[in-house]
Amino acid sequence: MKTNYYFFLFLIFCVASANAQLSITGSLIDDRTSEVLIGGNIISGTNTTVSDSEGKFTITVEEGKDLIISYLGYTDKVIAYSELSVDLVVRMIEVGNVLETATVTGSRYEKRLAESTISVEVIRPELIANTNTIEIDDVLDKVPGVQMIDGQANIRGGSGYSYGAGSRVMLLLDDMPALQADAGFPNWGDMPVENIGQVEVIKGAASASYGSSALNGIINIRRAEPTSTPLTKISTGYTLYLDPQDPIKKWWDSSPYSFNASIMHSQKKDKLSFSVGGFYRKLESFNQETFQDRFRIFIDTKYQLTDRLFLGLNTLYNRSESSDFFVWSNPVDGAFQPLPGNVSEKLNTRIMIDP
Repeated sequence: MKTNYYFFLFLIFCVASANAQLSITGSLIDDRTSEVLIGGNIISGTNTTVSDSEGKFTITVEEGKDLIISYLGYTDKVIAYSELSVDLVVRMIEVGNVLETATVTGSRYEKRLAESTISVEVIRPELIANTNTIEIDDVLDKVPGVQMIDGQANIRGGSGYSYGAGSRVMLLLDDMPALQADAGFPNWGDMPVENIGQVEVIKGAASASYGSSALNGIINIRRAEPTSTPLTKISTGYTLYLDPQDPIKKWWDSSPYSFNASIMHSQKKDKLSFSVGGFYRKLESFNQETFQDRFRIFIDTKYQLTDRLFLGLNTLYNRSESSDFFVWSNPVDGAFQPLPGNVSEKLNTRIMIDP
């Protein structure tokens, strides 16, 4: 009889303990974009967990204990025990003044720009868009300490190119070398300007981390990350060249011109994110027999397996047909016209695959 009494008390204790805990399943999302937040901290008393690759979490909440959710760059949220539900959707509000520019080039992992021990300049995509940049070297010339000379970047007076060895400034695309394979030459026109998140410029030697091509510095072009809010950008530009003041130098019947157009779409849906876009430029130059037809298309994909692991494939296709010359026929009536036998035509096709 006494044994049954203790057993009855034990059952009451177990039921009371079960009633004192509540299992909560929820998801963590951005209040503005509804994008899932991965790796958020959820705390209740001594119990802790983090949101997974889909922003979901499960935690056991003790009776009377509040639920505390925190995420870097967002305001902490505290949910009282009385307001908890079994299926919870937590919308986090972003704090704009907390987020700072982050770089990866100098240290090989992401850190705040203010914490970087080397000189790093970051070019934001707003500057690229506001200056109608169609080739990335046009905006690099606006960076303090960087001079573009004959298609080469010279940082703080250092030599940008060494014949036979190639560029002394490493060009990276999403941390992968993007210099021309045979001559070490940077092909600025191949870079996807329509899908740039930011450009990081290291002013100084970084050959210990990136090899001899980085003796004078590094230019790292990082693609923009898609969000759950679909983004489509369309850009066009047209340039018309007027007649020279000296009529004798005018060799054309119709005015030379330049036209360019680009389109880009990016989106993140569940675990899959992708970006796709293209660019076209046609140039009929004021230099006779000088032209350019350039076409570019890119497809970037990424699939999130876990909060720390993903699979991705970035592809970039460039094709360019152009013509140019080096010496004018003469400085008077032959200005802007090539010396006979001085015209050079090029056909370039370049494919970049980054798995």
